[in-house]
Amino acid sequence: MRLSSETRRRGDVTLVALRVANETATPRRVRVANRLDGPVWYPRRNGLPVAGWDGGGFEGVLGVGETRALGYASPAPPTDPPADIAWSERAADTDTTPTDELTATDDVTTVVAELGDPRPPRDAVAVPAQTEPTGPPGADAAPGDSAGTDEVLPDAVRTWLDELADRVEAAGPLPAERRQIEAELSTVADRIEALRARHDGRRGP
Repeated sequence: MRLSSETRRRGDVTLVALRVANETATPRRVRVANRLDGPVWYPRRNGLPVAGWDGGGFEGVLGVGETRALGYASPAPPTDPPADIAWSERAADTDTTPTDELTATDDVTTVVAELGDPRPPRDAVAVPAQTEPTGPPGADAAPGDSAGTDEVLPDAVRTWLDELADRVEAAGPLPAERRQIEAELSTVADRIEALRARHDGRRGP
């Protein structure tokens, strides 16, 4: 078994791109272990870990001659190597792992795009308690001032906007992430316009 790696630091996040190759004459089950001094932020599909991933790395089966690309992120600083092969063993011919991983030709930029948001879930991070407003939203603001606008938003909307702002900052030049954000913003804008039209229509002149 052979493992190659590449790392890139983006802000406070280390991005890791790996390629593991089975150069033996039999299918092999392999364990790729993270060696960074921090947690593994593994790729997800619909909010769930991609098959084979856990908090310590990846485990899966590679067929004869197969090369698989893997990618994850971590808040820990880069090390050389960022990961290694903890163990491998011969796998049964019927032993397979879903192949929804990246392809062997993907570079670190593609790995980042596939990872999506390389941060822990928001509910896993302690958030300071917010002070409740003591008066009507925007009561202390001058006419036309935007102060107090956030207080009139439902918690779910405010949380989504905060997360979107974080994603915009983290996306940088990544085309896939920027396209996804633009699509979300366009969809939300369309919904808001439709609701505004319905509201105005029911309100009457």
